[in-house]
Amino acid sequence: MIALLPVFALLFTLFPSAIASPSSNSTRRTFGSYDGGSLETCGKAKGWSFFGNFDFGCLCLNDVSDYVKNNNINPFLKPLIDASILATSGGPKWFPDHAQPVCDGHGSFNCGSLNNYKTLPSGSKCPTAGCDPKKTSTNGGCCPRGSTYSQGLCCGSSGCDKKGGKCVPVLTCPTYTSNQICCKDAGKDKSWTGYNTVCCPSDQQEDGSTGKCIPKCKAGTQYNPSNPTDNKCETICDNKAGYWHNWSSEGKDLCCKKEHTPCQTTCCPSGTTEIGHSGVCCSPGSKLDENRKCLSPTKAPKPPTKYKRSFNALPQTIYGLEANFDSSLCPSGFAACPIEGRSAFEADGGYECLDAMTDLQSCGGCASMGTGVDCTAIPGARWMGCSKGSCEVFSCKKGWTKNANGTACDKN
Repeated sequence: MIALLPVFALLFTLFPSAIASPSSNSTRRTFGSYDGGSLETCGKAKGWSFFGNFDFGCLCLNDVSDYVKNNNINPFLKPLIDASILATSGGPKWFPDHAQPVCDGHGSFNCGSLNNYKTLPSGSKCPTAGCDPKKTSTNGGCCPRGSTYSQGLCCGSSGCDKKGGKCVPVLTCPTYTSNQICCKDAGKDKSWTGYNTVCCPSDQQEDGSTGKCIPKCKAGTQYNPSNPTDNKCETICDNKAGYWHNWSSEGKDLCCKKEHTPCQTTCCPSGTTEIGHSGVCCSPGSKLDENRKCLSPTKAPKPPTKYKRSFNALPQTIYGLEANFDSSLCPSGFAACPIEGRSAFEADGGYECLDAMTDLQSCGGCASMGTGVDCTAIPGARWMGCSKGSCEVFSCKKGWTKNANGTACDKN
């Protein structure tokens, strides 16, 4: 042991600059420690974050926490730095004390200023130089791996700088930043605003820290996360008073009583429908007078005796009973649909007049005759409507997703 002292004294004489140690808060850590070194997973810390592009050079996984803290890097970046190191490391490699890995995939390293940063092959060793084992001699100081000493500070050797007497990261953004967030996809008009993790257009904001932009809703409306496919603000309905939110058949925002059905522009009680876009609910087949009062359809005459037979024997059009081809049973534009459960066709109660273009339960024809569809029976549908004779799905129940055509819900 005594014989080794002259050797150490010689090294100490050759490298006097290594005495300086401006940063000494480093803990010795190892992966399966070897004598005079340790197994370390080191790789290139380079990638993209919502703060911008980063390139911190060659870092070891065990050093990232201290590196982030010493260089005042936002902690959000640490998982991204870890991931980039793991993706480029090629697995753990053995490095001697005081070594600075170069991340060539073969375990090569240099000894900092002690060997003029010359790359050495795996298996070589570095002089001690009076530094902590996990620090490298650099510019007359001892700094953690991945850092360089300058003017009393050990800042990251790559992708970092000194500002206001402290180390700071240097991040690049291809467009512009807002609130320190890089608006990568925003174009160049600088109209987007940075939130927690993402930039959003002027009429949107980030949903917490999810990275998703949602609409900015005005007073009295809210964004419904259970219906994210529509990405709309919906009216806040008074559920305690029995009102629930609905989208009309034409996408209008409505608050309906639970027993009412959304129509084109309003909600109508069961057994009634909205007349056009008037906002007035009447019995099917009705019209409005000049005072916007309902005019019930004239009672149709009884059809000839030859039609007094079972429904299945009646000829039918695409919308309803053929007996209505001249609008003798229902007003023009309405289908004469048999009422299920009746055994014979009678003008005084054997059919009902329906608007097959908008009727929710006989969309496109008479559901009782198989020519129309009951939109309320679409599996998984939460809110739906009938528009131009076709069912439309506005939102789906939990566990279901609206298909691309907006006509059905697919189970997740």
